[in-house]
Amino acid sequence: MEPPAQDSSEARTEEAPTTDNDFFATVARGAEDVLAEELAELGAYEVEVVHGGVHFAGSLEDGYRVCVGTRIASRILLPLDRFEAQDADGLYEGVARTQWTDHLGPETTFAVDVAGKGTAGPGKFVALKTKDAIVDVIREAEGSRPSIDKIDPGLRVHVHLSGTQVTVSIDLVGRGLHRRGVGRTGGAAPLKESLAAALLRMAGWHRREGEELVLLDPMCGSGTFLIEAAWMARDVAPGLRRGFGAPGWRAHDAKAFARVIAAAEERKAAAADRPVVLVGVDSSEEQLGHARDNLKAAGVTDAVLRHGTLADLEPPEGPPGLFVVNPPYGERLGEAGELGPLYSELGDVLKRRFPGWSAWVLSGNRALDKRIGLRPASKRVVMNGPIECRWLEIPIGEQAKSGGDGPGWRKASAEAEMFENRLRKNHKRLSRWALQNETSAYRLYDADIPEFNVAVDVYGDDLIRVEEYRRPKKVEEEVADRRLRDVMLVVPQVLGVRP
Repeated sequence: MEPPAQDSSEARTEEAPTTDNDFFATVARGAEDVLAEELAELGAYEVEVVHGGVHFAGSLEDGYRVCVGTRIASRILLPLDRFEAQDADGLYEGVARTQWTDHLGPETTFAVDVAGKGTAGPGKFVALKTKDAIVDVIREAEGSRPSIDKIDPGLRVHVHLSGTQVTVSIDLVGRGLHRRGVGRTGGAAPLKESLAAALLRMAGWHRREGEELVLLDPMCGSGTFLIEAAWMARDVAPGLRRGFGAPGWRAHDAKAFARVIAAAEERKAAAADRPVVLVGVDSSEEQLGHARDNLKAAGVTDAVLRHGTLADLEPPEGPPGLFVVNPPYGERLGEAGELGPLYSELGDVLKRRFPGWSAWVLSGNRALDKRIGLRPASKRVVMNGPIECRWLEIPIGEQAKSGGDGPGWRKASAEAEMFENRLRKNHKRLSRWALQNETSAYRLYDADIPEFNVAVDVYGDDLIRVEEYRRPKKVEEEVADRRLRDVMLVVPQVLGVRP
C-alpha cells in the first residue's frame, strides 16, 4: 500500500527516528474502515484492516502522532514478538526470549493484560506466567525486579492469544484512548468517546463544510456527541490532555512526543475560532447537569443545552445540520414495547420539523428501528460494548410533512389491506367472546395470514403487544421489514389505541 498523500514535512521532522515499526490499533467492531481512513490521514502507512483492528507502519514518532490524534482507536499496540505456544512452558519460553531490559527495569512498575483465547491457558494464568518470565529476565540481568501495579503502571504489556499463536506487545496508551484526559461525569451506560467519534465520522461530520457547522442531539445525555463534534470541528487532538500512556517505557522518546504535542497545539490554535452550532436536548435535568460539567471540562463553552422532549423539539435557526441520537434500546424484558411510541415519535419529528437535515440514529433493537417508520438509506453494524447496534442513516426530504398529532403522514402498503380486514374480523368476534367470558387479555391475531408473521395480544382497553415471529428464509429482509411497518400502522388504527 502506498503511503498517504501527506506532505512529509508535516508527517515527520528531520529529527524524528526513521526506523519503521509495525503497530496495531484496536477498535470497536464495525469501525475498522473509518479508523483506517483516520490513520492514513495521521501519516500512517501500510494500513491493513482486520477484524477488530488495523495494522499500520511508521516511525516511533508516527506512532506517537496516532496516539495523540486518533479519535476512534481504543488502543495502540507495538508488537515485540509473535510465537507459538502449545502450553504454559511454551508461553514462558516465548516471553522470556524478548530483551525486556530494553523496555523496562526495576525502577518502574508494570501490568499484563490478556485478550483472546489460546492453548497456553486461561487469561489470569497467562498474565501470571507472562509476569514471571518478564521478572525473571530483568532480575537476572539487573539484580532486582520491577513491581506490579494493576491500576496505574508505568508500562502495560499486552498479550493476545489465538489458539497456539501468541503476540506480545507494548501498550502505548495505558488505560485506553477513549479516556480524553478530561474528568467526566455521567449517568448509566454513557457512549464511549471513541465510538461516538467513529459514528460522527461515518455520518460525514468531518467532511461537512460551510460558514457554520450545525449539530443537534435530542437525547444528549452527558454530552459525548457534542464534545466529540466540537473537538473534531476545531481540530482538538483528543490526546492533548492525556499525556503519554507508557511513562515507564525505557524506549520512550520524550523529544519526539513533545514535537507531536506541539504540532497538535498549533493545529488546535489555528481552528479555535471555527463557528460551530452545537445543541443538546435532554428530558433529564440531572443528565443536563452532567453535560454542562463535561462540556466545561472539555473547553467547549458555546454549546446550547435545553431541557425538553421530542414533543417540543425544534431545529435551531440557520441552515440544516446533522441530527444524531442514541436513544434507549430497551435491553431489559418488556422495555422494547414501552419504547415503541418514542421511536415512532422520533420518526414523526424528523419528517415534520427537520427537512433538509441529515439524521443518524444508533439503535440496538431491530424491532424499534422499524417503529421510526422511515426506511434507512444506509445501515452500519457496530458494537457498543457487548450490544450489537445499527447506525441508521435516516433520509429526510427537503419539504416538511404536514398533519396533526400522530403519524398521519405514514401510510400502509396496499398489501396491508388483507391484514387489516382479518384484524377487524377477529376483533369483532373475539371482543364479544372476551366480554362474555369476563376477560380482558387474549390473543387477537396469531400469524393467521402467512405474509404477516406476527402475534397481536390484547391486554385491557389500551395495551396491545405485537411480537414478530422469526422471518422465514424465503422472505427477504426488506419485505419482512415493510410488512412489520404495515402491522405497526394498522393495529393502532383498527383498535383505536395510541401507537
